[in-house]
Amino acid sequence: MFHLRPVNAETDFPRIAELTNMVGREPITAEMLHERMRNMPPGRVGRRMVAVGEDGRIAGFHGVLRDSWMRPGHFWMRVIVDRSLRHQGIGSLLYDNALEFIREQAATHVTSEVYDDCAECLQFAEHRGFCIERHMFESRLDLATFDAARCTMRLPGLIALIAGVSLPLSYWLSNALASMGQARL
Repeated sequence: MFHLRPVNAETDFPRIAELTNMVGREPITAEMLHERMRNMPPGRVGRRMVAVGEDGRIAGFHGVLRDSWMRPGHFWMRVIVDRSLRHQGIGSLLYDNALEFIREQAATHVTSEVYDDCAECLQFAEHRGFCIERHMFESRLDLATFDAARCTMRLPGLIALIAGVSLPLSYWLSNALASMGQARL
């Protein structure tokens, strides 16, 4: 059995970083999460909750937010559950709690992101009414091994630089909440 509680930054950020690193492409640490919190833009509205098992271990978390620069009614959501604990209703528990919060905020649109190598993540989102809005790729440049001589500012030089690079792809998902009473986000 799992229950939800608000995130405690001091005690929960190490586990949240661990969970985020299970699905993320860029490693993150608890200190980086603290830094993000310290640099949070003014006017941000959001909620962060963790799902905790009977053993006291965090099984997953959700973060939902709206920054003042976002279009009115638009929110961003992320739900992550430990891979070894999926298919036990934890994601649904977290998602339902996030959805309750954004409904209270009069949300009209929710955006999220999943990587294309996580079929179960995409299925989870699509089952809740999300659809793929765009397919993005992520590129990285390792400055330690970068050879500037191989790159010119012309497009062909840039294409040659990235031609052999395997880029992870992600889906940008959205759900327009046409009718909040009936939407299955």
